[in-house]
Amino acid sequence: MRHGNGRYCYSHSRKTCTRPGCRAAQIYIKGGIKGVCAKHGGVLKCIEPGCDTLQYYKNGSQFCGKHGGLPKCSETDCKSRATTRAGGIRGKCSAHGGIPKCLEVDCNTPQCYQGGQKGYCIHHGGAPECLKDGCKTKAAFMKGGVRGFCSIHGGYPVCDQDGCNNIQNYIEGGIRGRCAAHGGKPTCLYDGCTSMQFHLTGGCIGFCASHGGVPKCEEDGCENIQAWKEGGIRNRCRHHGGIPICTVTGCMAPQHYASGGQIGFCYKHGGQPNCLHKGCETMTVKDSFCTIHHPDYIASVKGYSKESCDFMDELERELGVSIQHVHYNKFSGDVTGSEHHCNPDKKQYRSDGFIRAHKLDSNPKLAVLVEHSNQGAAFEYQGSFYHGHPSMWKDLPEEEQKDHRLHGKWLKDLAKWKACEEAGATVYYILDTDFKEWKKHSVGTSLFSKCRRASAHF
Repeated sequence: MRHGNGRYCYSHSRKTCTRPGCRAAQIYIKGGIKGVCAKHGGVLKCIEPGCDTLQYYKNGSQFCGKHGGLPKCSETDCKSRATTRAGGIRGKCSAHGGIPKCLEVDCNTPQCYQGGQKGYCIHHGGAPECLKDGCKTKAAFMKGGVRGFCSIHGGYPVCDQDGCNNIQNYIEGGIRGRCAAHGGKPTCLYDGCTSMQFHLTGGCIGFCASHGGVPKCEEDGCENIQAWKEGGIRNRCRHHGGIPICTVTGCMAPQHYASGGQIGFCYKHGGQPNCLHKGCETMTVKDSFCTIHHPDYIASVKGYSKESCDFMDELERELGVSIQHVHYNKFSGDVTGSEHHCNPDKKQYRSDGFIRAHKLDSNPKLAVLVEHSNQGAAFEYQGSFYHGHPSMWKDLPEEEQKDHRLHGKWLKDLAKWKACEEAGATVYYILDTDFKEWKKHSVGTSLFSKCRRASAHF
């Protein structure tokens, strides 16, 4: 459509933003700054506290699209916002027709233009491949990132938390500028659940995938959550066609893709890339390395727990005091240190970690650790495979408790803890599940607060 002098479209007939280096068209909405584009102040930001998104000015709202500037989808029971594009159905969200479907034959994915071909979804050309050499992932962009690259290679900005290299991942209710692990995603609203919120169209907002954030498979009688990849059947789980099978002849495993792997194949046939360590053909587990070649790997040491060693090292750093324990140096491979005998009369009773009382007395903040004891503080790491802990017997009748494979070990642990307390030590223990959860959300959380008093059980 022509405007102005009849030779230019609406966008190109307007003056450009007066900010140096900006070539966007000027736009002014009441309350904004005249002579600049929307991003430089021509349009005010959403009035929702903590939101930096621009107001959805086309309908006179003071809110952005997510906070009420856009009406909800007119489809029954749909909680998504209406998003209409040329060729779509007015008043509908992208999933219900507000954005027209991809022009590729048999593709039902909404169109998404990211610098590729218009009229197609991301998978069929709507976004070009990442500019990083050798990367086949589609380009993606988030404010603060670099256009032309995928989310991992710079398209998305990294977390604002010092030392974190994860990409930002924000959901309403979380902290802007952070990755999921550092607060970008709030925890599930389900009582007692510590998983992060995750939402797909048709699911319940505010919950994790397991508690309703992802809708159930529409196959009759199936209770699994939906999972979909290009080529699969919409609204189905991975077992009922939501994810297509591997393209290797005779393989019936669902396709799996991780960055660096091959698209269209299952986990074993190339979907998961091999370890980056030279000469290693094992598949990656974390950060592009297999388990034993990962920089943070702690080798197995006979008679000692590598998880326990990791816990003691972390607790030592938090408390600022040395803890007597077996330490494994992951760089040199050396094993140093020893475990403390709480009761001299019973040499078999050794503590995973021990802090002597005189080290704690010099620090008033740590004096609480040895309250009512004269020897020091002992720490025990309760792994779920070799040790028992209270949650295992909580709902079991007494007879069934005796039949549990770890019940005998639990009774031995109680006897050891009691002997250490009688010898003048204060005993604390931590469950492996609590330690692993703390590692996921460690920012602003005390590791010692996850430890429990052993005396509560005898």
